[in-house]
Amino acid sequence: MTFEEFATLAESFPACVLEYPFGPDSRVYKVGGKMFCTLTEDPPHTAYIKAEPEIIDEQRAIFPNAVDRAPYMHERHWNRVKIADVPDFELEDWLEDSYLLVVAGLTKKGRTELGLD
Repeated sequence: MTFEEFATLAESFPACVLEYPFGPDSRVYKVGGKMFCTLTEDPPHTAYIKAEPEIIDEQRAIFPNAVDRAPYMHERHWNRVKIADVPDFELEDWLEDSYLLVVAGLTKKGRTELGLD
């Protein structure tokens, strides 16, 4: 998946907001004020993607050269992913799962205000 394809996919989720809190080289995608993904502007493009703790080790084992611990993030919930080295269908699933994990963690009121209930 290219940088542009990944960015377009991330931005396609309802109520997604793109911010640059870490500087101009790192896109941060949020929903309800909570981060569900980051994406580096500079090659090699890497993304930090949230995942269920039960599958995070499996993702790292299946793609050992493309997926590892996300520095500065909780290692049981976040992976750093080289987007060019993982099949598109996997990235699509992982990004959707990350988004849904964050949405599920929002309050009912928050989901309702964003039109996500």
